[in-house]
Amino acid sequence: GAPTSAPVTPDPTAAPETGAPTSAPVTPVPTFSTTTISPTGLPTISGPSIETLSDEFFYNSTFSSWNDVDPSRYTSVSIQDGIFEIVPAPPTITNVWYDQNRGAGFTKAVTGNFVVETLVNVRVNGTDGLPNGDWNVGGVVAQSTTQENDWLVANIGSQGPSGRMSLDRTLGVETKTTDDGTSHFNYSPDLVLANPGLSGTELSARLRICRVGQEFLLLYMLQGLGETSWTAQNPLPAYAPWNGIPGAITSRPDLPETLNVGVMTNHMLDSPGNDGLPSVSRFDYVRYGSVNTLDDCTAPMMVM
Repeated sequence: GAPTSAPVTPDPTAAPETGAPTSAPVTPVPTFSTTTISPTGLPTISGPSIETLSDEFFYNSTFSSWNDVDPSRYTSVSIQDGIFEIVPAPPTITNVWYDQNRGAGFTKAVTGNFVVETLVNVRVNGTDGLPNGDWNVGGVVAQSTTQENDWLVANIGSQGPSGRMSLDRTLGVETKTTDDGTSHFNYSPDLVLANPGLSGTELSARLRICRVGQEFLLLYMLQGLGETSWTAQNPLPAYAPWNGIPGAITSRPDLPETLNVGVMTNHMLDSPGNDGLPSVSRFDYVRYGSVNTLDDCTAPMMVM
């Protein structure tokens, strides 16, 4: 069905609303112009600040600034009370960012070095239950603008078992890199085993993707569990240490200067126990920032 949008406090500077957003593709945000070359070999952003791409989801009018990757991958989207909620379409083996498949996504074009962050909560729709299907997640994505099967994601939720990566089903954070339609990924330790009694409300994480030249860091902070520091958990193949963490950096020299960067969801398989209710992803904000070195990737970000 078409996405819906619940009323929120009107933006006094915005044009009058004409109705709820539709699932038709929207015009992507124009790519920023670039004039100088950074030491890392990628252009730095000139003209409008990258921070202006950020969205705190205070107003429905901001929905039109997002590029909708695939409207068939969700049942509805809404902006209400400062939360952007994605209710995924019924589960299928292709409703997932994996190999040559994609789930739902909302992105903006970014050129050069950047960091993007979201705070996302994943739970069973309308309850405080934990997702328990395979790959029922929400997170951040950075996708090539020239090759749709090249991208990176960091997400949190219910992860499925993988023979390819020798990983068991778990509830936690996944980081993934996909090159020419082949995905490699890694999971955090299972959060339920480490935190008995974990609730859906507590399954919340701040997630970041940070780019400096051809190097990427994928980072998480489990805010729902009270964490206050960043953990780098990059997928294979990783090739260099960062901040004392072996193999934390992922190199992607194949990716173009401009990427589509934003939020994503997966909804591949459901498991019994949730009364047929889907898992939903609730995004508190999406913030974009400029970086010059990998050490900038964990710095505080500007709130617009």
